[in-house]
Amino acid sequence: MSTTTESPHVDLLQAALSDTSRPLLAGIEHLSSIDSTNNYLLAAAETGQASGSVCLADHQTAGRGRRGRHWISPPGGNLYLSLLWRYPDPPPHLAGLSIATGLAVARTLRDLGVRAIQLKWPNDVLWQRRKLGGLLLETRSGSECVVVAGIGLNLRMPPQHTAIDQPWTDLTTILGECPPRPLLAAELLNRLLPLYHHYPQQHEDFAAAWAEFDALADQAICIDYQGQPLQGIAQGVDQEGQLCVATVQGLRTFSSGEVTIRSAR
Repeated sequence: MSTTTESPHVDLLQAALSDTSRPLLAGIEHLSSIDSTNNYLLAAAETGQASGSVCLADHQTAGRGRRGRHWISPPGGNLYLSLLWRYPDPPPHLAGLSIATGLAVARTLRDLGVRAIQLKWPNDVLWQRRKLGGLLLETRSGSECVVVAGIGLNLRMPPQHTAIDQPWTDLTTILGECPPRPLLAAELLNRLLPLYHHYPQQHEDFAAAWAEFDALADQAICIDYQGQPLQGIAQGVDQEGQLCVATVQGLRTFSSGEVTIRSAR
């Protein structure tokens, strides 16, 4: 059993958990600063940290996105949350868990009043083509399958953050007033904890559900796959979480790659 940090943030979060989610939570650690909440839980998993453990941080000094990119993580205003889950065996469609996690985040934000929320494969959360957040799932295999899901959301970013090299926004800009971090974290966990608990038996068609939020749907894109740029029309995702692209050679699927939307000429 993990240790629950005593703090007002944690108390508010736990009070806001649903009756379904609360028994699935092993514990919460709230840290003022850490290199990366994902790194923290991956290391803790090696020493037996329980499934259902959560790490929250006020600040990350080395937050990570996909492909080792630095995730800008200024102190005080944003949400940095990671969840550890253990499976005795890798569940079916394990790769699709990233898609399911993105859907959980998008649905949570929609329910909080964020209209026109979008997901850009594989892990970006967008609003009006501006980056609002992202997620990073990391797995470790051995005697069991360990998954750590990290979520970062911009809540109150400093207005002049020149270190970010793409258009971005935050929840305060979108909603006018941002929900308190503990309550937002609780709403996310109310979706994520049951999702991860039931995922091996999950029968939702995540590929079809993705279409509601798909930022790439029917867009002309270029995907950099293993160093080779390929062009086509995005056609959603499959149940394995792969991007489907209509190319001149036919329909192809991609499990990874850097995607850009091609500008109209």
